[in-house]
Amino acid sequence: MRRCVALVALLAVTSVTPAAAQYGDDDPALEDQRRRDEAYQRRLAEEQERHAAESDVEPDDPARAFLEAAERLVRDKSYRSARTNLVWVQADDVRIDLDGVVARVESFRRWFDAFWSGRIELRPYDAPSRIFLFRSFAKFSELHGGAWRRSWLRPAGHYGTGTDAIVMHTGDDGPAGPEATLVHEVAHQLVTHRLYGGAPAVPWIAEGLATYFGETATDADGSFLPGKVGAPRRPLVRDGPRPRSEAGAKLDVLNAAFDDREATESPLVERLVRIDDPAVFYGPGVLVHYAASWMLVHWLLDGDDGAHAAAFLAYLERDRAGDGGPDALLEAIGVSGAELDARVRAHARSIRVR
Repeated sequence: MRRCVALVALLAVTSVTPAAAQYGDDDPALEDQRRRDEAYQRRLAEEQERHAAESDVEPDDPARAFLEAAERLVRDKSYRSARTNLVWVQADDVRIDLDGVVARVESFRRWFDAFWSGRIELRPYDAPSRIFLFRSFAKFSELHGGAWRRSWLRPAGHYGTGTDAIVMHTGDDGPAGPEATLVHEVAHQLVTHRLYGGAPAVPWIAEGLATYFGETATDADGSFLPGKVGAPRRPLVRDGPRPRSEAGAKLDVLNAAFDDREATESPLVERLVRIDDPAVFYGPGVLVHYAASWMLVHWLLDGDDGAHAAAFLAYLERDRAGDGGPDALLEAIGVSGAELDARVRAHARSIRVR
């Protein structure tokens, strides 16, 4: 079964969240989490041996293999589940308010449709957002072949196009909590299906839109505030602290990258939109790629009082029809690569985090 799960990880198209963080090996904040992970790994090794001979999954059905593995891993003594027409969430973290998760996802899915209404025609999609919440990072990593246990990258979640499933870990999700990650990953699902009809978008559009929605502030009632940046007001962890936005950290990463590019006179944003290989986008510089994609989308939708939104929507129509690309984007918004850098950089400096 372990080899099957690892194979699925290679086949499923995934989108890592912007909440992916870098942790040093000696970070004391992770000591308790590491102990839980190590204890889980010991139990997992025994469980893997019991299940290895029991799998009847066909080798040509990796999505089913992935979902069966996720179902098995999430069903421990703390297992809970909640399901509606729009959401199916399964969790082993007793701290998580499942009703709050369902309400947040349903609210976002309705708002996503309303956001695009009158702007662009959405494709049909009525499947529920299937979500697995693991408290242990080890379970999250094991489901994807275990590679992240040996990496500096500890993503908080991902959405797999091939499996149409959202997987997150909630044990050490950082100051923002799971709120922004949840919306980010559901946004990936909706962008893939409602905008692109089941096909993945190029990385900067996929991550730019997902981060745009994930960083959108909400009011005290949980309603989304278009164009406003900040953390949700309601935490999904029972009795947990109010989430804090990580947008400021992303802006710091982006501004530092702009300073570096200024020294080399190489347009950062133009280079970003020319990346069409996920291995390049999610490789070295991934945190800059996330931040720049987010700020480019924010500028296109909200910059200069929305002056570029119509051109961006026209470009999205072309891209959905297979007629997109970096030159088509620059032509649509009427700027050069150098001017695009300057505009996005100025917009980043104008952002106020709520």
